[in-house]
Amino acid sequence: MGLELSQAMRRFGSRVTIIDRNNRLMHREDDDVTESLQNLFEDEGIDTVLNARVKRITGKSGQSVKVVIEQRGAEKTLEGSHLLVGLSEKEAKAQGIAYRLFKIPMEAVMRASTMSETRGFLKALVEADGDRILGFTGFGVDTGEILSSVQIAMVAGLPYTVLRDAILTHPTLVEGLIPLFLSVPSVPKSASANN
Repeated sequence: MGLELSQAMRRFGSRVTIIDRNNRLMHREDDDVTESLQNLFEDEGIDTVLNARVKRITGKSGQSVKVVIEQRGAEKTLEGSHLLVGLSEKEAKAQGIAYRLFKIPMEAVMRASTMSETRGFLKALVEADGDRILGFTGFGVDTGEILSSVQIAMVAGLPYTVLRDAILTHPTLVEGLIPLFLSVPSVPKSASANN
């Protein structure tokens, strides 16, 4: 998803840098696939920073953002206006980013119940001292459809409350965002939390 979004943003005229911790994009694919992708991105003017680990992120997406990475033992700082990174809980903890966790089982999503596909869950990380969505994970039937809506909100810098308060088409899986963001969020978790 991130690669397609990166390409779309570049084609809209943005300068784009992709950060990957591996030595090539889509590292699990065959070499000819990853080489072709790398060449395509170079031709389109998309920068790639490989073998890099994100150490810190500061600023606010949509205004000014700094990403400190470590690459081959050296720290580098990348600066930009937008950050299209969806954090997992593990990544947020590792980077010292405090967050609130919203999580519901798929059985709380009405459409999943009507499809008899209630295995899984939805969860979202929201900044501890604001309403910005930091990351989203969906494990369940067709959760990629739900992810698209969350990505749009993240790219636009919208608060999670926009999704919570929206009147969404019924019955759809995307409608599950309403009970997700109506659920009581966890107490903000800090980087020092070990659980």
